[in-house]
Amino acid sequence: MNLENYRMTLHDTSHALTLLPSNTKAHYRAALALLQLSRHTEALDLVTRALVLTKPPSEALSSTSPSPEHTSFLSLQTRITTAQTAHTTHLSTQHARSHRAFREHTTLAAAFRALNITTRDTGRPDLEDAVPSLKPDPLDPSSTLHLPILLLYPITGQTDFLKSVA
Repeated sequence: MNLENYRMTLHDTSHALTLLPSNTKAHYRAALALLQLSRHTEALDLVTRALVLTKPPSEALSSTSPSPEHTSFLSLQTRITTAQTAHTTHLSTQHARSHRAFREHTTLAAAFRALNITTRDTGRPDLEDAVPSLKPDPLDPSSTLHLPILLLYPITGQTDFLKSVA
């Protein structure tokens, strides 16, 4: 586990749990390895099973505090749910960004078609922010079309590059 070989840790703890299903140390290490591998659902399942194993007897519940093992599993459960929430939020944000980029691309293509501008793919040179765009709203086809322009001066052998021309 300290070597960050989480798959091997998971393999070893699975073997230990096969031999002794009540091994709380193996549950803890397996859940940590699953957390590091972003397998949150499986990690929560293991922690839930371990919490049942480390739960104090019901008659002693009122007189004693939870065992250190039980507290460790509760803490780990919180870490896993926090990581799962962050992962889900990240995925939904990433999905929203890609969906918006797709809609912007589709709207820009529609604007090109509406103006009878034909385009061809010449690869992707690194032009930073000098790309065709609709401004002020890239999702509104009635927005102004801005294009990068390259001016050639053949007599003097010079060029000028304008990043955005409406």
